[in-house]
Amino acid sequence: MKTEHRFPSSREIKRNLRKIYANADGSLDDISRLEPTVGRGLFRSLIIASAAVAVCAAAAFAGWWFFNSYAPAGLKNLVGDSGEIGLSVEAPTEIDSGSEIVYTIKYRNNKKVALNNLSLNVRYPGGLLISATEPAPKVADAGEAAARLVKEDNWDLGSLPKGASGEVKITGRLLAAAGSGQNIFVVLYYEPENFSSVFQKEATFATLIKSAPVAVTVDGPTQLATSDNFEFTVKYQSQQAEDLTNLLLEVKYPADFSLTSAEPAPVSGSQNQWPIAVLAKDAKGEIKIKGKFASTVTGSQNFLITTSQKEAGDNFFPLSEVNYTVTLLSGQLLVELKVNGSSDDGAVNFGDTLNYSLVYQNNSQETMKDLTAVAYLMPSADFVQWTSLSDRYDGTLDEFEAGQMITWTKAEVPNLDQLKAGERGVIDFSVKLLGTAGAMSGDLNLRSLGSLKVAEIGKEKINLENQSTAVTLKLNSNLALAAAARYFNDQGVSIGSGPIPPKVAETTSYVINWRLANTVHEVQEVKVSTVLPPGVAWGARREITVGDLGYDPTTRQVTWTINRLPTTVQLDYLVSFDVRITPAVTDAGKILALTGDNALTATDATTGAKISVTSGSLTTDLVSDPVAKGKGLVVE
Repeated sequence: MKTEHRFPSSREIKRNLRKIYANADGSLDDISRLEPTVGRGLFRSLIIASAAVAVCAAAAFAGWWFFNSYAPAGLKNLVGDSGEIGLSVEAPTEIDSGSEIVYTIKYRNNKKVALNNLSLNVRYPGGLLISATEPAPKVADAGEAAARLVKEDNWDLGSLPKGASGEVKITGRLLAAAGSGQNIFVVLYYEPENFSSVFQKEATFATLIKSAPVAVTVDGPTQLATSDNFEFTVKYQSQQAEDLTNLLLEVKYPADFSLTSAEPAPVSGSQNQWPIAVLAKDAKGEIKIKGKFASTVTGSQNFLITTSQKEAGDNFFPLSEVNYTVTLLSGQLLVELKVNGSSDDGAVNFGDTLNYSLVYQNNSQETMKDLTAVAYLMPSADFVQWTSLSDRYDGTLDEFEAGQMITWTKAEVPNLDQLKAGERGVIDFSVKLLGTAGAMSGDLNLRSLGSLKVAEIGKEKINLENQSTAVTLKLNSNLALAAAARYFNDQGVSIGSGPIPPKVAETTSYVINWRLANTVHEVQEVKVSTVLPPGVAWGARREITVGDLGYDPTTRQVTWTINRLPTTVQLDYLVSFDVRITPAVTDAGKILALTGDNALTATDATTGAKISVTSGSLTTDLVSDPVAKGKGLVVE
């Protein structure tokens, strides 16, 4: 069906021209009494110019009216008309871990044209086990019985007439840690009937996990010698208002652990499973487990304790999981690895320098002889710039199957020849991470640990090795800020105004550009800010592709805020605004600052860490402007 476009009538055009040329009191100047002073040629030019202005004004009004009535949906989205495409997610704001949840995704076309080639992309919370979808996504059969644990799904929704709506329902059970927020993220892609490009609408929804149905805790040592027998207790308690039935508690042991006994005993035919037929409201229980590690095992050993509930058939749905870690020490040699002064896990940024300290101490009563120290970085090839390695002892750098290793012997470190009773040693080295992520994305980790081997204690030959606790560093997203001041654009066209170089007592305006890049993880709570120096005036906002840009005249702070920057949507994240300077006589011969430091802060949605980037101030030197560069000194 064709839509008829109505253009303004001559009466409407006259009415709008009157708005343009009327005085403040509504009157019009009487141009009938104008008397030419330079001949008929000038009078004719004035008449022609007036007619041209009238035609341009009418065309501008017609274009404005046509855009608001019939412009393509995607184009109007770019200028703030996205509200005409409805997209929302309905779901519970709070649930218990393991409970059923239904997400209802609703979409509606409020435009005056139909939408074609609709497709929906849904990114799920990590612990969502999907049992049903209506309609089925492209990757799944609507009638399949098995539950699916996937990261995302896609739907082809066809066309949507104007005023029409639809919905997608996703049913599943959500397993996550108590107190965590689980987010679902949806993107609707569409092509307006009268526009050839693809546009999108986004929506998110967060659900708080109140608690797990079963609370599990572990009592036991965190460190012990390799030769020791040890015992730990698994305690569990119901957190539900009704009875829980058909539960299974399972303990997954480290590879080199041997079970000695358990009370109560595990189910027949198993060493690590305990069925729980009924767990009443507030009921609790415990399992005592005794065992031993192989004498050659050192370092951190992890036990995974899970609870699950039996569903139809032999399927079990997980309800909770807890990790219990014990560090095995030889009892005689202490080894610790620190990164940037800490042995705890953390987050780092691309381009950071990592300062390592491998600390070791002889806790025996005898002298240790012929020691070998090793630091392992895994994996390292993708993240570490090994040409930046700084090592005062000049250890040997080698590659092994999981990454890189640095080895020191008595040839490089003097006290590795003999480490006396109670003596301590430290090996320091540093290495820099790559400055860019390249094609890397996803959950990027660098795992490091230290090891000490001893060949002899006292007069006895041995083969003793002890390892430190591993330190895992998560790499934050490569969020970057590019700040630039320009007078000319990339085509050499002037976008500033006033004299260049700047001149005393005359006003020059410049354009400040902020551009963001982000490809590794989604980031949230993004903020870019600067403070305008004294003598610099705020101009106006020129362009913004996402978020909000504001200026506070009291604090003189310019702030750009963005709720989130996903990595699935590739956009040009840019804002630009004008600033003006009017140099004083005392500014002659100086380069003037146009902004203070340009600061970027954000939160990495994957690592949970804060990202902070600072770019220096921008000046009239315009180092990013190939045409105006070097023309920043104020002249008289």
